[in-house]
Amino acid sequence: MKNYLLIILLLPINLLAEETTDEADISTWKGDVQFGYVATSGNTETTNLNGKLNIEKIHKKWIHLFSAAAFSTSDNNQTTAERFKLEYQADRKFTDTKYFFLNTTYEEDKFSGYDYQATLTGGYGQRLYNANKMTFDAEIGAGMRQSELDPEPVTGNVVEESEAMVRLAAKYLWQIEEKRSVISELTIDAGEETTITNFELGFVTMIAGDLSFKAAYIAKYTSDVPADKENLDTIVSLNLLYAF
Repeated sequence: MKNYLLIILLLPINLLAEETTDEADISTWKGDVQFGYVATSGNTETTNLNGKLNIEKIHKKWIHLFSAAAFSTSDNNQTTAERFKLEYQADRKFTDTKYFFLNTTYEEDKFSGYDYQATLTGGYGQRLYNANKMTFDAEIGAGMRQSELDPEPVTGNVVEESEAMVRLAAKYLWQIEEKRSVISELTIDAGEETTITNFELGFVTMIAGDLSFKAAYIAKYTSDVPADKENLDTIVSLNLLYAF
């Protein structure tokens, strides 16, 4: 049922196995860990916890990107939001600015009305701008999305959905100076029944060494949701970021 999770875990192994020894020798690794926590007490007790891990491997022809993100909010010991997402993307460069990509995601959102949603897409990407300390990449592709709705309260029946989709993505980076940057990312997964749009805008400033502070706004819009759910979910996060 959740075979997409296995795809996310196995794709990096399969693609990395295709690298030659010479290519692997010149590979470089980098990544970061982000963590944020806010708690209040008194008349109202709330907690907000979020974390993210990004890992990137770069070498001659390939770029591998893996991320894992989690978010949880509780109010008076009642969980009000809980989300977990895995994503893996492999870019195969054929020029300095053009590449083919393969992307797969797996997401569980406890209060979205879905038990899980997973996608597998492939397509074409290109760096359209690289100047003045700014880069802008755009991607277009196609693939499939598989979803499973929460069980029906009365019957307990589980409904699964599979649909073809088109994926559009844009990534923007502005390196304001050595210690400060602005990042923005937009993805639109337009399916036959549902379109899901994810947007993130973040500002990163270095504190000391490899430790930075990141402020981010994250929004997810789902065009078709169960009757008792909202279309738009937003998160504002203040995180410490450690780069490695």
